[in-house]
Amino acid sequence: MERQHADHRPHLADAARALSKSDFEQAVEAIGNLHSSVESIIVTRTRLRECVISLDGLGEPGSVIELAIRARRVVITMQTDRLREAFRDPSAAKRARGWFRGKLCGIDDVIQFLDELMKCSGGWEQYREGRPLPVGMKEIDRVTMYRTTVRIGQRTMRELGADPDLTHCLQSGIAASDWPEVHAGCKQIKSVLDGEIDQDPDTNATAPVPRARMRSASAGTP
Repeated sequence: MERQHADHRPHLADAARALSKSDFEQAVEAIGNLHSSVESIIVTRTRLRECVISLDGLGEPGSVIELAIRARRVVITMQTDRLREAFRDPSAAKRARGWFRGKLCGIDDVIQFLDELMKCSGGWEQYREGRPLPVGMKEIDRVTMYRTTVRIGQRTMRELGADPDLTHCLQSGIAASDWPEVHAGCKQIKSVLDGEIDQDPDTNATAPVPRARMRSASAGTP
């Protein structure tokens, strides 16, 4: 989804450039490309939302940023379970020699660090719509706190995800192509931690996409 958000911008720039030159034929083509790109984002977001809701039990996301954080947490949780299982192999310690350094002395430390990363990025949960208001807090203040804390959660996940000890471990695992479970688990964790969604917390993540449009977009039909 992060890549799709970046991919639509050149089409938008092409359309604006063509319109500024009154090159309407080129503008129509650029707008068509933009339409397909944006529709793809909507389809992906809808599918991601449905998947996340079914897995984490938190209900409808209040924003795209919240959806992105929750999606990352789902992936990290699934892949840490995968790593934990893979490291039960008696040969794991030998195969992973040199992967751990600093505060991360082994796979248990890595998993604990990732657990803390997910907890630290969840301060917005208490301010989600539908949750009981903290004593003395008004609804308008809840909205403000949600917007603030979801941004903080995004930044916290990004900053902790860039920890050099964690990065070293994940990159070592990614390089272990002869250890498929660990390779895939580390690659997916690194991928979601590297991603970024630059969206306003007010951006709605729950708008449904008509099924007919979803089918045409997924098939690549404009």
